[in-house]
Amino acid sequence: MINAKSACKSSGIVSGALYIICGFFYWILPDKTIGFFNYLFHGIDFNIVRKDDIDFLSFLIGLIILVLSTIVVVYAFAKLYNRFSEE
Repeated sequence: MINAKSACKSSGIVSGALYIICGFFYWILPDKTIGFFNYLFHGIDFNIVRKDDIDFLSFLIGLIILVLSTIVVVYAFAKLYNRFSEE
């Protein structure tokens, strides 16, 4: 059984931390960060969708959206997993 509350807290923290780390690297090394993700996603050219003028509000809104959506998805996963584990 998965404790949904614990899973939501931990996944929210991890996804938020990764978002902050990614944002930090993009802020100090934008070209290298874009290059890293080009490799990570099998050569997709992220320079096409690159945005150079990301302000703090945009960063914060993205962080909130990511963390909340992660929590919702993990909660749904945990509930479904627990339901199917009972069978």
